[in-house]
Amino acid sequence: MFYAIESLLLEKILSFSSHAAVISAFGREFVKTEIIPQEFHRLLINAQDLRNTGDYG
Repeated sequence: MFYAIESLLLEKILSFSSHAAVISAFGREFVKTEIIPQEFHRLLINAQDLRNTGDYG
């Protein structure tokens, strides 16, 4: 999921060094502008939460 979102942002010539920045930019560039439904942003946030739990929790 993360790499798919990163590639969408790269199409807009946007690149970020942290997962949080990528998720935030996705919300700003695609969800707020209603290009992509909000549910996908929530799924991405939930996936990041699961990743963090798996890696650190």
